[in-house]
Amino acid sequence: MESKDVLTIIGIGATVLMSGIGLIVSIRNSRRLNFINFFLTQKAESQSRFRDCIVDFCSSVFHISTIPMDEKERRRIIEKIDSARFQIRLLLDIESEIDSQIISMVGEIAKASDGKDLKLLMNKNEELVLLVQNKFKQERKFIREGIKD
Repeated sequence: MESKDVLTIIGIGATVLMSGIGLIVSIRNSRRLNFINFFLTQKAESQSRFRDCIVDFCSSVFHISTIPMDEKERRRIIEKIDSARFQIRLLLDIESEIDSQIISMVGEIAKASDGKDLKLLMNKNEELVLLVQNKFKQERKFIREGIKD
């Protein structure tokens, strides 16, 4: 065998080796990207459900506290408040400090929904909105940091 044949074989071997390494890296990156996309999709859906529950809860509490209504309508709204309250609790992580604060605030707002102190109720609703906004801000930061890794 001539030296050029040996060089050709070495070149072909190196090309096959580099292609194999590139393929392995591509597959691994593709799997990681698929996992990240799945995680982000699930997180976005969860945040959307959570946001809808917060909106339902706050608007129902405001409605029941400020608008005169008959007993049937009042019971319907109380059921809506209770449903949103339990959904909020189930969508949150009790071990997270901000989630625990949100759960506590939801309970305080539910107790204040009797309409006796509208100013207190509005302040609590505003505090809840700020807590939820901070939660979403923390989650966006966590996701950005996770993507960078």
